[in-house]
Amino acid sequence: MRLDLRERGRVTVLQLEGRLVAGQGDDQLREAVKVLIESGRVRILVDLSGVSVIDSGGLGELVASAHRVEEAGGALRALHPRERVARVLDVARVLPMFQVYETEDQALASFEADA
Repeated sequence: MRLDLRERGRVTVLQLEGRLVAGQGDDQLREAVKVLIESGRVRILVDLSGVSVIDSGGLGELVASAHRVEEAGGALRALHPRERVARVLDVARVLPMFQVYETEDQALASFEADA
């Protein structure tokens, strides 16, 4: 999996590309979120539009990352998961745990509304 970071104001966007699965993406997400929290960047938008597959390992890390960010006083939100990924999130009943947005502008506005 490829992971790119970019800043949009006070929000860090994590753009994920590829497979978010155990041993092939979950560890990258965990490390990226850890580094962001340690640097005080706890407003995180995870762009799932490039994620082709997610399994229980990737799903578990996404949930764990959201909890770690919340414990640090921040928020982790999701952006535009593909239909297949959204279905997995729905079946696993984790969608209610995340605020999910269709556009980046909507997601960024939601962070500003919380400020």
